[in-house]
Amino acid sequence: MNGLSLRPATEADLEFMHAVYAAGRAEELASVPWTDAQKVEFLRQQSEAQLAYYADHYPHAEHSIVVLDGVDIGRLLVEHRDEDLRLMDMGLLLEYRGRGIGTDLVNFIIKRAETIGLPAVLHVESFNPAKRLYERLGFIDDGEVGAYRRMVLPCAVMA
Repeated sequence: MNGLSLRPATEADLEFMHAVYAAGRAEELASVPWTDAQKVEFLRQQSEAQLAYYADHYPHAEHSIVVLDGVDIGRLLVEHRDEDLRLMDMGLLLEYRGRGIGTDLVNFIIKRAETIGLPAVLHVESFNPAKRLYERLGFIDDGEVGAYRRMVLPCAVMA
């Protein structure tokens, strides 16, 4: 990952993680007739709810901050499970999107999954533009799970 690194997220990163979450939903809320303060509060509540859900359902997840040349630019949440390497969440601040950083991060996950001999798995909304990235990198749509599409990259490591 050229110039990219990951570091473990700490309590001190919570506000930054909320900001990354909000950046990912900004376009979605642009047409909602709320004040900026209402949008900020809604997004904070949603981010807190998401992190609480992850803590309950993925207790061993790695919460990482994505760093580019010493600057915090995003977040990556991954859990190494018995059956797969689960990419739970990946987000970048708006000004760092469209530069291939997401591709680098997903390729990092793919290499890690191959190294440990497990499939990589993620869930994505069908309308999310990132779905095309995952398909381009070899993920296969494995069906609907609630509001999401389950995508799998089968293990490429031979037994």
